Amino acid sequence: MVRIVRDHDLAGEVVQATYTKAWNELRNGHELTYPKSWLYAVARNHALDELRRRRRLTDEPLAYAESLTGFSDDVVRKLMRSTAAGLVGLPP
Repeated sequence: MVRIVRDHDLAGEVVQATYTKAWNELRNGHELTYPKSWLYAVARNHALDELRRRRRLTDEPLAYAESLTGFSDDVVRKLMRSTAAGLVGLPP
C-alpha cells in the first residue's frame, strides 16, 4: 500500500480499514472465496478513494482562488507555491 499512497501513515490506515471491512464481512457470514485477492482489491480501492478524496480537498482552494482571480489553475498553483515558499522562510 505504501507504493500506492506513498505515505506510511496513510498506508497503515488503509490496511486497518481493509481488515475491519474483512472482519465485518466474515462476521456477517460472507464467505471469501479468494481472500488474498479480495483483501488486495479492497485495500487498493480504499487507497485510491482516499487519494482522490485528499486531492479533492487540496484542489478546492485552487478552484476558489481561480474563481476570485480569473487566473488559470497553473497561475494560481505558481502563486500559491511561491507564497508558501515565502512563508516557510519567515521566522516563527
